[in-house]
Amino acid sequence: MSQFVDQVLMQLHDPAQFIQLLTPATDPSHTLLQTLVAAVYDQPFATVHDVRDPQVLATEMARPLFPPRLTHGTLTQTSPAYTRTDVMYESQQRLDPVWLDLVVQLEVTLVLEVDTGQVQSLLLRDVDDITSLADFRSRFRFFDVDRFLAEEGITTVEQLRARHNYLVGAVALAPLPPFDPDAPANQRRYPLPVAVLIRDAIDLTATLRDAKLAQIAAKRSLAVRATVDTADVITPYAPLVIVPAAALGSYTAAGLQAFFAAEHILALAITPA
Repeated sequence: MSQFVDQVLMQLHDPAQFIQLLTPATDPSHTLLQTLVAAVYDQPFATVHDVRDPQVLATEMARPLFPPRLTHGTLTQTSPAYTRTDVMYESQQRLDPVWLDLVVQLEVTLVLEVDTGQVQSLLLRDVDDITSLADFRSRFRFFDVDRFLAEEGITTVEQLRARHNYLVGAVALAPLPPFDPDAPANQRRYPLPVAVLIRDAIDLTATLRDAKLAQIAAKRSLAVRATVDTADVITPYAPLVIVPAAALGSYTAAGLQAFFAAEHILALAITPA
């Protein structure tokens, strides 16, 4: 390993310096933390407005991952009677681990606007004034009318009227109350595990491959909860890539960060303290 990797590892093993790295004064909207949160969690029914109060719970240097190797096969017997057995064998290749330079167990407060999907009203009414097949199609926004007509063998409006009675429903959701980011109900603590990969040179292709390989290895070798509170868990670790600022050359720190952020990876170019 290079001197840069060793220096960064020693620096970021300190919880205070790790938090300082992710919460610089130049990032008042906490976009760095939000990038990490978006890498781990999918919030289908909530909007993340802010990430606050990060705390380091634990750190581990040089974490190896040993992803299992899964083998499928079929055992077939033809005599005296035909039988077929599906075989699944799982093993680990322990000689070639995927290394994470640093694993940091963070905990953060997410400022969330949660859509609970409460129903305000439900209305059902008869559809008994159909004038044409086109008119019937226009009454249903979320229904495959053409497939229904084909399956029922309906080709005329007279057949349509005679075949069934039809209902159309309208559901109105309750409007969300005004959002207050400081209300305790809108602030929830979430675990945020971070996997740090430190590289002593800037090689976009190789680093991107390393980060994605580490994600896949973590998914295959670690058991994690499928959901946390309102969120679905995408991956066990949020990937954080660190490269030397002195190696930027024709790159810019913002461009590097945007490149990796498109793949849900946080990349930072730093100079060791």
